[in-house]
Amino acid sequence: MAMAVEGDCSIDGLTDVQKTVVAKFADPSMPSVVSQADAAVKIASVAPWVAESDVFLEMLGFDEGQRRRLQSTRAKADTNNLLAAITQTQTQAQTPTEA
Repeated sequence: MAMAVEGDCSIDGLTDVQKTVVAKFADPSMPSVVSQADAAVKIASVAPWVAESDVFLEMLGFDEGQRRRLQSTRAKADTNNLLAAITQTQTQAQTPTEA
C-alpha cells in the first residue's frame, strides 16, 4: 500500500514485482539478540521441530544471506554423511565375514 501511495496509484496499478513485496516489521519492544536467541532455544526445547525451520534461524538473529549459507553448508554435510554411510555399507557387504 505504501508503494501505491508513493506512486499515486491504486494497488491494481502496481507492477507484479511490487505486489510481491512483503513488509517485515521489527518487534517494537526491541528485544536484544541474546534474549531473542534465548527465547528461540526455549521454544525449540519444547517443540524440537522448530529448530529445523528458517524461522528458528531468523529468531537466532541470522539474516537471509547467512541462513542461505548455513542451509547450503548443512545440505553439503548431509550429502557427505549419506555418501559415507553408503560407502561403509558397501564396504561391509564386500568384506567376507569370519565364521
